[in-house]
Amino acid sequence: MKTIESLYTLLDVPPTCSDDEFRQAYFHALLKHQPDKEHFGIQEKIDKTQEIVLAYTKLQEYRREEHDESDLQSIIDDEEFTTDYSFESRINLDDIAERKSTFRQNWGKFKENPSDTIGALRLINSAFRAGQLNAIEDLLINPILIDSATQLLSFLDEENAGNIYLEWAKFLREKSRSKESFQILEIALPLGLKWPAITEELRTLHYSWAQYVDPTTGIKTTPLVRIKHFNQIIKLGFKYDYIYKFLAEAYFELGDIEQARDHLKQAYLVNPDLAGAIKISRALGFLQTEPSKSDKKSSSQYKWSHPHQVLTATQIYEWAQTENWSALIEYADPNQYSPRILSKARKAFDQIADSLGKYNDPKSAEALIRLISASCYWDVNITAINALSKVGDEKSYNFLAQQTPTNDYGKIHLRICLSYLKARFDKELLSYLATASKDDLLAQAKKNYRGKKYGRTRVILEYLLNIAEPTFSAYYEIKILLALCCAKMSDVNSSIELILPIVSKLPKELRNEISPDLSSWIYNILMSHGYYSIKDGQYQLGLEILLEGSIKTKNPSLILDNLYTITRWLELLGVSDLTQWIRQLIGIEAPGTGYVDAHNRINYIQEVDLSENMKDFLMSFDNQIKIIVAPKLKELI
Repeated sequence: MKTIESLYTLLDVPPTCSDDEFRQAYFHALLKHQPDKEHFGIQEKIDKTQEIVLAYTKLQEYRREEHDESDLQSIIDDEEFTTDYSFESRINLDDIAERKSTFRQNWGKFKENPSDTIGALRLINSAFRAGQLNAIEDLLINPILIDSATQLLSFLDEENAGNIYLEWAKFLREKSRSKESFQILEIALPLGLKWPAITEELRTLHYSWAQYVDPTTGIKTTPLVRIKHFNQIIKLGFKYDYIYKFLAEAYFELGDIEQARDHLKQAYLVNPDLAGAIKISRALGFLQTEPSKSDKKSSSQYKWSHPHQVLTATQIYEWAQTENWSALIEYADPNQYSPRILSKARKAFDQIADSLGKYNDPKSAEALIRLISASCYWDVNITAINALSKVGDEKSYNFLAQQTPTNDYGKIHLRICLSYLKARFDKELLSYLATASKDDLLAQAKKNYRGKKYGRTRVILEYLLNIAEPTFSAYYEIKILLALCCAKMSDVNSSIELILPIVSKLPKELRNEISPDLSSWIYNILMSHGYYSIKDGQYQLGLEILLEGSIKTKNPSLILDNLYTITRWLELLGVSDLTQWIRQLIGIEAPGTGYVDAHNRINYIQEVDLSENMKDFLMSFDNQIKIIVAPKLKELI
């Protein structure tokens, strides 16, 4: 028999603790009972960990409601101390079961006759389908089986055989066995399997081989090797400008000037604006004169020309918090950055633009107009247009109306921002806001939201939020609808700022409804601005929402959704081991589903200097994924 008070005791924290103290106590309790810290009492620690997680979940719900001291002795039935969420599954459990069953059957047959080539190939096929590659790695690198790979067509149709050839080649490439990977793919081509995916994988292999640099010596491959592989790329149909340029450079190194000129000429025919070719073009006489020094803009003419001069996320955040707007405006002009560091300032521009959206001043609007005019990057433009719609005037409206986004997303986003900016100065709307009741304003906002008039909706809700007291019956509803409206404008920072202070106070139904969105918004900011420790609390909340959803649900599709999303979070946080562990878990438990990544995505994992607080959190997070979520997924599937 458990009481609310006993659950607090389990976490070693008093009922009067703050939310931060409550969460920290939870992390410390998990770390204390982490199963892999010692080699004895593992099952007891697993059971204890599960008890701690369930206690934390129950207390989270308890703390969101109003209680007096007598409620601490409330008894919690064992049935209450479980989870009760269920959703319709979106994965084919029969298909997953069939893949695993076939693998087990073929494994048994192979063990009975390990010299049977067709039996081994059948096992390889079923291993790919069941996500069990690690179990048969020795077979996948066996030269006899690689030579015999044509026999896959003896029991598979062309489509399925082609998929196996492709996945087998990718596996070998990731294991640094490029020669064997070539061999597998070159088996597929004569069989008529010249699919785009296969030729693209071959192109990748040829390109990486041609451009290989020995990490110990820094020496590139020889010109002859490069020529061989680049010519193979062209034979595959990839007649790109840069391939011809690389061939020109390789022939030039060999002293074959005629071939070098022919290939560079071909590169310019493919793309008259060929990039990165000034040196070879000048060497082969395509550019007769070098620009004079007076024509060049020296680094001294730029205000910022060194990477260390690009603002960090923390510095931008601190300046915005202290309202040091003049400093942010100074750094908001792309024309003051040397071209060699401009790309490094991309995230800084995005964060600066977002911050200037809180400074309602003509100088801010002017800085944002300069940033948009420079058209550095599409994502920076989206953020800057958002910010300008919040602080701009009629001049800003006319400027934005002249913009011509190149894709549908940009056009829709600009249209919403223009409607918001126009609504801010709509005299008829402003007059209505001043006279209508709160209930009428909310009804009007909902009507506009349903009609996808998000700019107008936002203006109404912002006014309503300004006059409504927290005691107003629809106060939380207003905040949630406004947050969703901001998200429609890609202004997710505003969405987060609206929901974060109230998420723990929301009724259960509203909290369950908005939490996935909140996690998604926090992820978008992490992806756009990068990691900085000031936001640790937000990152932890975003991951906790995904974890809590996985613990509570009985739907394997939702668990897989959350685990897949968690891998993307962990990539941005630089957490390699757990990312790959989850990826392998998904591949084994849900083979053949859209949750399985096509490759290991190792290059997507960022280099991040995490705070100690974040490291501690991730250690307990790792523990819960492996001890609670993974067994649950296996059981449900």
